[in-house]
Amino acid sequence: PNITNKPRYNVINYPWRDTLIQDVKFVENKLGFSCPKITLDVIVPTFRTDLNKLKKIVEMDIPDESDVMFIIIVDNPSTLLKNELIELSEHYLPKKVRIRFNYENVGASISRNRGLDESSSEWILFLDDDVIVYNDLLSEYIKNIKDYGSKFCGFVGNTKIPQATNYIQSG
Repeated sequence: PNITNKPRYNVINYPWRDTLIQDVKFVENKLGFSCPKITLDVIVPTFRTDLNKLKKIVEMDIPDESDVMFIIIVDNPSTLLKNELIELSEHYLPKKVRIRFNYENVGASISRNRGLDESSSEWILFLDDDVIVYNDLLSEYIKNIKDYGSKFCGFVGNTKIPQATNYIQSG
């Protein structure tokens, strides 16, 4: 299965993404056309490991013009759902689902960074494990990437935030 506790390799810092982007542009210029697929990694840090919500995330429709990988970082090494998570990874493997476990509970931000280190896509979508997703969410993000992605540095797309229902949410 595609699940590990240990890193796959020793990390050596090298700006390979910059090199890769330059190489892709070189090949595209030589061929005379651009790569039609947009690469997007969906990174989901999770402590709750709510299988129903995680399944809804990996079951989202993937647009034909994109190549999507789901990277789920489990920030609860004592979770009792390891076997279920292994089954989830194996079942959705054709959709490219990677599940990684942190050694200890390190928090969502460090888990997001770990997912970012695992990523090799041009675009990243961070989703929390309690987000309610619609099947067309990835289609909307891909559309926004096509329409606005080259115009803004750090562009993440449009988000609907529910109306605040109490004092804490309104701040």
